[in-house]
Amino acid sequence: IEINSQISDLELDALTGFRNRKAYYKDINMIEQDTKMNMRPVGIVFADVNGLKKINDSLGHEAGDKLILRASDCLKKIFSDYGIFRIGGDEFLVLCPEITEDDLYKKTEQLKECSKKSNSLMAVGAAWRENFYEGLDKLLTESEHNMYIDKSEYYRKAGIERRKF
Repeated sequence: IEINSQISDLELDALTGFRNRKAYYKDINMIEQDTKMNMRPVGIVFADVNGLKKINDSLGHEAGDKLILRASDCLKKIFSDYGIFRIGGDEFLVLCPEITEDDLYKKTEQLKECSKKSNSLMAVGAAWRENFYEGLDKLLTESEHNMYIDKSEYYRKAGIERRKF
């Protein structure tokens, strides 16, 4: 039992309780091996917290952690039925098997609204495919690209100079 608990801990993010990058890759591998599952529709949402470095540098990491937790609360609220992963410091990924394209983009807009209301200001991008088999790498790349477009727009509106993506 203790060993199973330790293995489980290795797949969970301590701050948010979300599953981590290692768990994400494990789930993807499982889906790819399941021929029925990989023929079903899938969406991916990629989210990144805007301004975390500035918060950490000016107010400290405790304030940064609170920002991450506000963002994770929005993700839980909107995507509780799907696999939510913290794949980096302020990067989150939501794997949405068997979601319709309309529902994916509605939930993406709800996430953006929740992010604004909670002052967690996430950049969000999504991508959808008719089936998982069409290529997860392309889906992930597209959702991340869409997130960077959203992030660039945030910084442009805020008048903040930022590196180009």
